[in-house]
Amino acid sequence: MIWFLRRSLQGLLSLWLLATITFLLMKCFPGSPFDDEVTLHPDVRAQLEKQYGLDLPVAEQYFVFLETLAEGHFGVSQFFVGQDSKDVIIKTFPTTLLISFLALLLALLVGIGLSIFAMLSRSGYFIYEAVTLSLLSTPILLVAPLMIYFFGFKMNLFPVALLESPLSYVLPVVAVSLRPMASLARLFYTTLIDNNSADFLRTVRSQGFSEIKILLKWNFRNSMIPALAFLGPLAAVLLAGSTMVEVVFAIPGLGSQFVESVLNRDASMVIGLTLFYGFFIIFFQIVVDFLMAIIDPRVGLR
Repeated sequence: MIWFLRRSLQGLLSLWLLATITFLLMKCFPGSPFDDEVTLHPDVRAQLEKQYGLDLPVAEQYFVFLETLAEGHFGVSQFFVGQDSKDVIIKTFPTTLLISFLALLLALLVGIGLSIFAMLSRSGYFIYEAVTLSLLSTPILLVAPLMIYFFGFKMNLFPVALLESPLSYVLPVVAVSLRPMASLARLFYTTLIDNNSADFLRTVRSQGFSEIKILLKWNFRNSMIPALAFLGPLAAVLLAGSTMVEVVFAIPGLGSQFVESVLNRDASMVIGLTLFYGFFIIFFQIVVDFLMAIIDPRVGLR
């Protein structure tokens, strides 16, 4: 209980710092959410700024913003007229969550499978090296358009935009998962190699067990602990990757909303999305720490 309270307070402090930094950065950006191709009359602009509280001093705006957060709101969006930023986020979050979850599942299955394959044979090791290095060195903004061109336009296998059928998820999920998959595979393989020479495995080998059984029954479980610890940063990578992929595949998720909000200087939406991303990552890291303590009691809930 004490551990949970301490981690919750640390998370709240992190979210407050994140909110403050984002708020100040948005105030440093040039322009206004009401800038467009048609110049507004000064009286109209003044009325809009008064309506959204943008005519107040920055310090007063900040305290109004904190009060709004304390009430459970991010403020009214200046781009989506008449809609609370929280409502827009709740509406688009399930799409991003599903893509990120499927990408994480795919990254775990293929990444761990690839590292085990590399442990079992020399040819598997060369395939592992070639695949992981290729994926890590290729930016997602290159991979996603290439996937659209070859698998969408050339072969006509999958839809290339929106999410109108289950097949529409294939290309975005694969594109998001590729780099995390390679990172997880290299981490897991390195951990398998390190644990392979541990004293307890030498004892197991002396009892005549096969290498495959030793790998899958003993080495695998101990190597999962660093992989689980990596899931927290991996969640941040997945969310960042989903932002770019959602823009490329025209998916109406949190990522595309974030880009639109920055381009339209919609401060309440930008801050709300940033805090939501931050909350998601912090919550995911707490869950991962708890799972690590269950798998290995030696880790403990520090």
